Amino acid sequence: MKTKTIIATALLTAGLGLGASSAAANASSWHKGTPGFLRNTFYRTKLGPKYVKIGNQWGKNGLHRYEGFKTYRTQVKFYGYQYNLKLKSCHYKHSGHTYVVRGKYGYALKIVRTSKNHLYANTGNIDSSGKGYFTKLEHMVRIY
Repeated sequence: MKTKTIIATALLTAGLGLGASSAAANASSWHKGTPGFLRNTFYRTKLGPKYVKIGNQWGKNGLHRYEGFKTYRTQVKFYGYQYNLKLKSCHYKHSGHTYVVRGKYGYALKIVRTSKNHLYANTGNIDSSGKGYFTKLEHMVRIY
């Protein structure tokens, strides 16, 4: 009787152990869409001056006073004088607080999240091997 109990316990333990060992999620894989904390939000840089001095006179700054981006479920739209870019069919991957969001045609956005409302981000390119080339990251604040 005792032998049967030991064998049954061993088989039950082995069966539960095999059933629980499913494939682990790969953290370096590309996920569809944009990261959850970015969806339906707008981040921008610090506002530029409203008035600028041209010669001896002050005039209103007619340029964009900030650079920023608005995110949706699978898109990222950029605003500002440097950007004329829209990422469609986005995928992302992350490592710690660093996120890389890539679009359909090789353009990408690198984000380092520092807190709930602050991050550092900038655009770049990703080649066919998956290596990214990004410019200096800019501090941005969440507006909504």
